[in-house]
Amino acid sequence: MGTILMMVGVLLCAYGTFRLVLGRHRVDALILWGGLVDAGLLLYGLGTGMPAGTVGATLELIYTLPARILAWISLWAICPSQAVPEIESLRGMIRRSPLTAGILCFALLAALDVSPFLTPEAKHFVLVTVAHNNLLGGVLTVIPHTIMLWLTAETIMAVCFAGSHENVSEPSSVKPVWVNACIGALVILLALEGLCRNTLTANVIAFCGTDLASLPRIAFHIL
Repeated sequence: MGTILMMVGVLLCAYGTFRLVLGRHRVDALILWGGLVDAGLLLYGLGTGMPAGTVGATLELIYTLPARILAWISLWAICPSQAVPEIESLRGMIRRSPLTAGILCFALLAALDVSPFLTPEAKHFVLVTVAHNNLLGGVLTVIPHTIMLWLTAETIMAVCFAGSHENVSEPSSVKPVWVNACIGALVILLALEGLCRNTLTANVIAFCGTDLASLPRIAFHIL
């Protein structure tokens, strides 16, 4: 069963990376196919059967799922009329809709476990486990995350900066109440996850029945 999970995980990472490259100019592709890469990493970590892989996969689900949902809702709130929002269409959006655009940037960073609130225990656990289990698998999982980091940085730079010649479209000023409610709830959830990350990580370790000594020590700079 473990081998099957690892094979499926590698296939998901490979396919997600392929779709990321094809849609590298689209923000929705970064959110959607980046989530598929995360799912592949999660399955690979579970498939190794190693304690760090199980803990990392669980934390990956807890951290990245709400972050990607928040990113998707924030993107829809910024440009609800665009079927395929491209990175260039968000250029300078921080000036037009600072709160929602800022939340989008925060959510994209949180999906990579590199936001101001979260630390990269989840991906660190899984990537270290994958690399120890199989070097080729480690390479196949590191590459898509490098691509996601690059596209995320490109998106955030576009949102935060605009040249003087850019024509930035105005976002819709009226948003449904449920959109604001969902964004607010997810921001609070991610903030609580970050503020309580020590307790959360310790509880996940206990839930998985994992010995602390069996986990990569470098990830415990906060514990």
